[in-house]
Amino acid sequence: MRKEFLVLALLLGISAPAIAPTVSLESPAIAQATLPIGQWLGGGFEVNIAYFDNALHYHGYDLRNGSSLHLVGATVSGDRSRRLYTWRNGGHRYQVAWQPNDPEVIRLQVFDPNGRQLINTLMDYVLSP
Repeated sequence: MRKEFLVLALLLGISAPAIAPTVSLESPAIAQATLPIGQWLGGGFEVNIAYFDNALHYHGYDLRNGSSLHLVGATVSGDRSRRLYTWRNGGHRYQVAWQPNDPEVIRLQVFDPNGRQLINTLMDYVLSP
């Protein structure tokens, strides 16, 4: 009986490390398929969206004047066919609309504190994180 237990323990010990990396390798692929993460370009802007520390991170760059902005923690609304991710900075609202069935394009909209639209541009997917 001891031999059988030892053989079983060895087999489980050898197989466990082979199983663990499979789970961690699939996690980014799942996030990529369900979130608009990556680098996006359009309308004179670059937006990088990443998911880490249990939050969506927005890095926006104005390619014309070099200004940048980093926001954390989007609220998610919409439905399965069109998702809306919203970050807030003071009274300004930064929104990214994304359709999972058209994953290579997002719409960036920025609104001032009075609700006036400042930016409304389509952006193309450039790179994954």
